[in-house]
Amino acid sequence: MQFSDDDLEAAVAAGAISAETAAGFRVFVDRRRASPAADEESFRLLTGFNDIFVAIAIVMVLSALGSLGGMGSPGYAGVLVALVSWGLAEFFTRKRRMALPSIILLLAFVGGVAAMAVTLAHAFIPKMAGSLQPFLFTGGATALAASGIGGASGSRSPWRRAPSPSARRSSWPS
Repeated sequence: MQFSDDDLEAAVAAGAISAETAAGFRVFVDRRRASPAADEESFRLLTGFNDIFVAIAIVMVLSALGSLGGMGSPGYAGVLVALVSWGLAEFFTRKRRMALPSIILLLAFVGGVAAMAVTLAHAFIPKMAGSLQPFLFTGGATALAASGIGGASGSRSPWRRAPSPSARRSSWPS
């Protein structure tokens, strides 16, 4: 049930409430409407144009590091991208609280961990092929499974380091 100012004035005129009570009720309602709800999360993807420049710079730096690391082995690229993403996230997520760069860094970290998992799967599974031959997938399925497992474990690590309010309400156990 909502009360308008006309309803309050009519109640004061009829003597149902005093003018002081009506004024106190108006102040109470104004304060209550101005304060955020207890579980309301203030999320803004862009806090300024600076976020866009930082996101572009992060993509450029991580792309360059990935291509440099990939010259030796794809696994090196994954390791390099994951480590640098984690380091940059310590600053841009924990200190600056920038949402867009944090999302990009999370995706880069998970991609780097998944690339490491694929490289490790291709390196170790052929060596075990003799003993596990009936249980092995084909090469593409093994890479896909390793990528999924690595990506899932990689996405869990940043959440454990700095859980966000929205992550606490998700289905992940704490």
